[in-house]
Amino acid sequence: MEIESLWLRNFRCFEGDRVQPIGPETWLAGPNGAGKTSVLEAIYVLLRGQTFLSSRHGPLVRNGADSAVLGCRVRTEAERRLGLSCSVVGRACQARIDGEETPRQSLTERVGVARLFGANAQELVSGEPRVRR
Repeated sequence: MEIESLWLRNFRCFEGDRVQPIGPETWLAGPNGAGKTSVLEAIYVLLRGQTFLSSRHGPLVRNGADSAVLGCRVRTEAERRLGLSCSVVGRACQARIDGEETPRQSLTERVGVARLFGANAQELVSGEPRVRR
């Protein structure tokens, strides 16, 4: 599966930015606190309907906002294009595929599997910043 475009509104540190990956690889670079891990988390939320981070990392919805909206266009291995979106209120997520509400548990069945890579991948995204350096 390939993510063709991604957009985030009021998710973590993003007010309304749009990210468009180009090609099969996308590199995220920026200073500490720029939102690199939040982009990875948004993709995970879209594909799994839940976060990989604990609540100690703060709320998913940006401070001052009531809800967050995440969305992406994906192309599956069968060359099918799908629009995925999630509305987040607090830690609750309402998932949609092509605008149709779907239980978040069925996202991976209908779209594919979202996997973190590497033996210590969880440590990379949820551990202390020194682990990523």
